[in-house]
Amino acid sequence: MQEPYRHRPGDRFVRRPLEVEPQRIRTEREGPRRTPRPPAWWLLITFAVIILVGTLLLMLPFARSGPGSTPLLTALFTATSALCVTGLTVVDTREHWSVFGQAIIAVLIQIGGLGYMVGVTTLLLAFGRPVTLSQRMVLRESTGGESLGRLDRLAVEIVLVSLAIQAGGALFLFLRFLGDFTPGEALWQAVFHSISAFNNAGFDITRGNSLVEYHGDPLVVVPIGLLCLLGALGFTVLRDIALVRGWQGLRLDTKIVLAGSAALLSIGALSILAGERGNQAGLGAFSLPEQVMDAVFLSVTARTAGFTPVDMGSLRDYSLFLLIALMFIGGASASTAGGIKLNTVGLLVAALWASLRGRAHLEVFRREVPEEQVRRALSLAILGVAWIQVLTLALTLFEPRSFLPIFFEGVSAFGLVGLSTGITPSLSAPSLLLLSLTMFLGRLGPLTVALALARRQVEKRYRYAEEQVKIG
Repeated sequence: MQEPYRHRPGDRFVRRPLEVEPQRIRTEREGPRRTPRPPAWWLLITFAVIILVGTLLLMLPFARSGPGSTPLLTALFTATSALCVTGLTVVDTREHWSVFGQAIIAVLIQIGGLGYMVGVTTLLLAFGRPVTLSQRMVLRESTGGESLGRLDRLAVEIVLVSLAIQAGGALFLFLRFLGDFTPGEALWQAVFHSISAFNNAGFDITRGNSLVEYHGDPLVVVPIGLLCLLGALGFTVLRDIALVRGWQGLRLDTKIVLAGSAALLSIGALSILAGERGNQAGLGAFSLPEQVMDAVFLSVTARTAGFTPVDMGSLRDYSLFLLIALMFIGGASASTAGGIKLNTVGLLVAALWASLRGRAHLEVFRREVPEEQVRRALSLAILGVAWIQVLTLALTLFEPRSFLPIFFEGVSAFGLVGLSTGITPSLSAPSLLLLSLTMFLGRLGPLTVALALARRQVEKRYRYAEEQVKIG
């Protein structure tokens, strides 16, 4: 038997690498890793699908009150306007659509107003399914930046409070409409207009043009105006007001929205009243109390919904141009209103004031605002102005009309307001498609831009040399 080897002094050892044939490990999924879609992408896709479904439903024969079915372009424009809570129409909502068609419009308004993610989150909670992280992130951005942990309860609160406000408004309107309609029709009138007003849609099923029939009637004008105002403030602002006692305890977002709303409401009402008092074709033909009520109502709805107690075509160019500015600003962030939002304009005005005073940092109500938020607000405003310019230029190529009505129509579509000088039904097919796209972008564009800017914010590890640029 051979003895085992033993190490002896002077022996040398050579280590040779073990030759192993390389093996390829197969995974379930090979190829380049795909970048996950941003949360706003799913909002865009879902809204587009809902518009398609709403269009198909409105094209059904029994969705129309008359014989035949509604043309594709008319159904598409109406569905887009309803889901994007705008209110621009190419046909009379009361005369053209049946009760079924009006109900489809009301459902689309409710979905577009409360927001897709709020409704989906509530449904998931109702069925006991968990809410994903991406859904929570989208919901946080669309509801005012709340913490991810309590978004479930927040979504339920939004739905419950919104439905409660709409039910209260419908009750007041029902009592008033009982004098003009049968109980069943009065109930439907009240419910439809309450949904349309709170969600800032501007659709109406009255017998006349918008609320012109109820001009000077405070039992109709005041409830609808309050519903529009509450919807434009947003749930987070309303909750902050209800829970916090005193101005000092309010969040900065709430202070900006309340101060901006009060300023725009006052400036708008006083300017409309001063400019239209001598206009006998418009407000000048009414008594002073009616003029004040109509001016305040227009100042509210110009930033929110397309309800109007007077014929917009009878207003002077001065008033129309003022309403264009209000429509472009819109309501508060995370509200049912459109526009570039009060919060955006508030930051820009504060940044301008700080620059004029030579302040290095932006301070609003004794709170310092991060510089990147000012850049986001500026980017959003510039993109909004750029789109309005391109849209107006395109509309002037398709429509042989004067400039101001076309400009007014484009801003109304972008701001999701729905006010019109009466040219919408006579617009050509390319113009209607452009306005449909504008309403879609106006509804999801600001949120998409905000998400994209927040997503792409990267802190560089280096900075270039600083150099001054001539200004002015």
